[in-house]
Amino acid sequence: MTVVLFWLPILAQALEPSEIVVVANSSVSGSVDLARYYMEKRGIPRDHLVRIRTTDKQFCSRDTYNNEIATPVRDFLKERVNPASIRCLVTMYGVP
Repeated sequence: MTVVLFWLPILAQALEPSEIVVVANSSVSGSVDLARYYMEKRGIPRDHLVRIRTTDKQFCSRDTYNNEIATPVRDFLKERVNPASIRCLVTMYGVP
């Protein structure tokens, strides 16, 4: 049992760049630039960037979240990439 637990971290798979989608807020200065920088350094495909336009506040209402964040991200996943191939969404500075 101890041997299995010892090797468990090695058995876990790291995320591949193609499995990541980055979400940035066009309404916040620097959010998209930061996303592009992050994607370049991590080798994430350029077409895996979702630009949303929502509040620049740290918090938002459920309606704002559904309409301005969740729906655009969901639509992006349906239209641009294979949703089954995405394992991680990374939100940048400025996304509530």
